[in-house]
Amino acid sequence: MGKMQASGQTLINKGALSYPEVAQPTVRRHPSRLRNLELLHPNLLVRSAFYFSLAAIPFLRLYVPGTGERVGVQRVAQGLLLAAMLSRPRVCLRFVPHALLWFALYCVVRILSGLFQAPEYSKLWWPSTLELLEFYLPWAWLVFNVLHYPKFAHGGLWAFVLGVSFCALLHAVGIGVLDVDNGVDGRSTVFDQNANDIGEIYGVALVTLVALGLYRNTRQTLRFIVFPLAGLVAIGLAKTGSRTGTLFAVLGILILLPQTRAFVPRTKRYVVILLLALVFAGVVSQIPTVMKRFRSQPPVRQQTKAASA
Repeated sequence: MGKMQASGQTLINKGALSYPEVAQPTVRRHPSRLRNLELLHPNLLVRSAFYFSLAAIPFLRLYVPGTGERVGVQRVAQGLLLAAMLSRPRVCLRFVPHALLWFALYCVVRILSGLFQAPEYSKLWWPSTLELLEFYLPWAWLVFNVLHYPKFAHGGLWAFVLGVSFCALLHAVGIGVLDVDNGVDGRSTVFDQNANDIGEIYGVALVTLVALGLYRNTRQTLRFIVFPLAGLVAIGLAKTGSRTGTLFAVLGILILLPQTRAFVPRTKRYVVILLLALVFAGVVSQIPTVMKRFRSQPPVRQQTKAASA
């Protein structure tokens, strides 16, 4: 312990473990050394790319009209990611996660299999593969590295839920809303997203809101806005009629709550469960699309007979 204190490194935060050079700002150093340390700090471009890309997740299919889906929110996020990586490569690209290499290999295999087995269907498999290479893999690389710095994880979660809540608000008031299957089942989506995809995003956002509400370092003023935001997101989820999104939300919250026993009193956890159940029940009672789709799902035995017939 004495050696650790003498060296100036502590176990106070995550940033001190991953970037010990950044954790010693009080030591007098040579100007060139200070410049090198500055290059290890996220600048405005890195912070903007990180927070904007997380808040923009539900808007990635939003494009400027008349551009043929070439200019939109995703292009803005790509530009910010590229600018951030060029301005601070040692911050954004310092570590390469193993999962990123496997996803890159998956893209290579997908391209090769498409070229050899189905070149005539390249319009089906090439755009999604290119999207992985151009946006999702670079984004995952940047996010992985930036999360090594303290406080970015907490701020990133808030950026995500605020973006999703704003999308749910637009969904609730009817801006950018599209009916699914001509509105036969009462389902709707927003900004040309697949209804199940946006429903899954809503479900993950609900779990994230619960985590932020129970997080010990969340300020009390911020805890008060968790339930209104959860109500908005629940309305959006109910409007999509996504069974997968609903299961994401329910199972995620049930898995999350026992993990908070170490620092959240039992009474507070029960109150959170009760309030969330009341919010969700109230939303479903007004927009019963999700429950109708669960009831309309045929039993597995009938599905098997229909498939064999």
